[in-house]
Amino acid sequence: MLLGKVFRLQEGIYRYIFETLTNISTEKNENNGFVEFINYVENNQKLKDYLVSNDINYSQPNTLVLAKILSYFKDNGKL
Repeated sequence: MLLGKVFRLQEGIYRYIFETLTNISTEKNENNGFVEFINYVENNQKLKDYLVSNDINYSQPNTLVLAKILSYFKDNGKL
């Protein structure tokens, strides 16, 4: 139970940092899914290439995807 709460807290922190840095929502749109998030990744070719080269499916902003994106930001001076 506690581990689940820690996991959700971690994901919430990653979402907050990503949204603060990019001004892009990680919320699911009822009609279009995670369209804003996906569009952000697909319009940033270097980020997209980084995720694809690491076998990361960026169809939704889960903890793994957000951690990789924040790692990319750190490595590229955005964080």
